[in-house]
Amino acid sequence: MKKSYLYLLATILLAFLFFSFNSAKIKSQIEDFQPLFSGGPGTGGLGDRTGSPLSSATCAQCHSGGSFNATLGVQVLDGSTPVSSYTAGDTYTVVYTVSGSSNGFGFQGGVLTSTNAAGGTFSSPSSNAQLVTISGRPYFEHDGGPSNTGVFQASWTAPIANTGTVSFYGVGLAVNQNGGTSGDQTTSPVVFSLTEACSPTTGVDTQIACDSLQWIDGNTYFSNNTTATHTLINAANCDSIVTLNLTINTVDNSVTQSGVSLSSDVSGAAYQWLDCNSNYSIISGETNQSYVASVNGNYAVQINQNGCVDTSACNSIASVGFLENSFGNELLLYPNPTNGNFSIDLGSNFKSTTLSITDVKGKLIQSETFFESQILNVSLSEPNGIYLLIIESKNKKAKIRLIKE
Repeated sequence: MKKSYLYLLATILLAFLFFSFNSAKIKSQIEDFQPLFSGGPGTGGLGDRTGSPLSSATCAQCHSGGSFNATLGVQVLDGSTPVSSYTAGDTYTVVYTVSGSSNGFGFQGGVLTSTNAAGGTFSSPSSNAQLVTISGRPYFEHDGGPSNTGVFQASWTAPIANTGTVSFYGVGLAVNQNGGTSGDQTTSPVVFSLTEACSPTTGVDTQIACDSLQWIDGNTYFSNNTTATHTLINAANCDSIVTLNLTINTVDNSVTQSGVSLSSDVSGAAYQWLDCNSNYSIISGETNQSYVASVNGNYAVQINQNGCVDTSACNSIASVGFLENSFGNELLLYPNPTNGNFSIDLGSNFKSTTLSITDVKGKLIQSETFFESQILNVSLSEPNGIYLLIIESKNKKAKIRLIKE
C-alpha cells in the first residue's frame, strides 16, 4: 500500500513539471508572435520601445537576424511643408517612414519634452497605425500586423506656449513575415527635435503723467495716447509688443484778478498762495481758491490737482488802500508801503492832474499839478505814518491810503 502511494505521488510531480515547461514555452511563443500580429509593442503591453529616455529596450530585444538595410525617417509637416520649429497649439502631420528591402514594416513613435513630459497629443492616425498612451504620454504605432508601405502618419497638436524643444523618438522594423521574430531587422533609434517658434506676446502699459511723458520708445507725449506701440524682446527671446495707454493730466494755472482779489480759475483743487516778492514764500493760512491781498505786491498760487502740481504766474496788486477810484482798474500806486518815493500810474495820459496829500486828520500836507502825464513820480518828506492821496482829473477822482515806513 505504501509503495503504491509513492508511485502515485511521483506520477503527479512529473505531470506538473511537464505542463509547467510547456506553458512557459507557449507563453514565450505568444510574446514573440504578439508584437507583430496584434499591433505594436505598446498595445502588446511592452511599453516604450522607441529608444527614448523612458524606453527600457527597443524592438531589437525580440526581433533580430534579418538584413534588409532597414532605416527610419521622421518628418513633421505643416500642410506639405517640412518644419523645424513649431507654434504652440498648432496642428501638424507627423510621418514615420520605414524603408528597406522587406515587404513588411512596423514601428513605434512618441513625442516628449526636454523633461520627458508629454510633448503634445496625437490624433487621426493613418489606417495602418493606432494611438496608444504609455505612462500618460502619447505614442502611435503600427496596427494589425506589418504594413507593406512602411509609411505611418498621424496628426500632432503642439503643446502650450513656453514648452520649449520637443523630440520625436522612433524605432522601425522590417520583417520577413515568417510569423515569428527571427529573421527580422530593427532600425537604429531615431530622434527628431523641433524648437518652439517665437509666439509674440502683447501687453498694455498704463501710464498717468503730469503735462508730458517720456516713454520707453524714447518719444515724449504731451496728450492722451492709446495707439503708440513698442517692441521688446521677452524672456523667450520673442517679440513682446507693448501698447501705451496714456492719460495726461494738466493743471489750469490761470488766475483772475479783481482789484486786490485774486482767484484761481480751477475748482476742486488744493491751493497755496505765494509771495513772489519774497522768493515765492508761503503765505501762512492762505489755502483757499481766492486770496485778498492786504499789502501791495506780487502774488502767485500753487495748485495741486490729480497728482499734478503747477504754479501760476505772478500777479501784481497795487491798489491796496484804494478808498475811491473812478479811474478804473488801470490806476496803480507803487510801492505802498513806501519809504517816501512812490509812483502813481493813471493808466493813460491826462492833460491835467492834481495830487493832494493829507494826514489822517485831513490837514493838507502837499499838493501838485501834473500836465500831460500818465506816470506821477512823487516824493513825500513827511514823517512815517498814514497819509491820504487825492487824485483828480476832470471828472475822475481817486482816494488812496498811503503808508510811509
